[in-house]
Amino acid sequence: MNKENISAIALNVWRHKEEILSNPGKYISEFPDCVSGTSFSGPLFLPIGAILECWINCPEFRLSDGRYILRFASGLSGATHGEAISLKSGKITEWSCPSLGANSRSALIRCSEPYRRKAALYVESGILPLCEYENEYGK
Repeated sequence: MNKENISAIALNVWRHKEEILSNPGKYISEFPDCVSGTSFSGPLFLPIGAILECWINCPEFRLSDGRYILRFASGLSGATHGEAISLKSGKITEWSCPSLGANSRSALIRCSEPYRRKAALYVESGILPLCEYENEYGK
């Protein structure tokens, strides 16, 4: 999926955040092509509801220039990198952070943990994802 489609989906998801956060099936739906993780732990379960909660509640998911972290990865070097979106312009750009910065792998994993756990509990209770965001919130 190209960045324009991901941007359109992200902006529409942001506009519908209250609906998504209040509906467990939508909360656990995964954002297309936005996998985060590390070489140590592998991919993280970070569905769209968890990403929204991180954008709202975790300063670690906001970059100093106002962009919001959309996805991140980290390897053996400890440096974290990924893509971030401006919720004003919709532009998606790359970002990086040294291993000890506010947006480091450990900071992102730690602050997202309650929301990832919330999503996992929804799944464990039998709730199924309700939509594919590229169909419901895409262009």
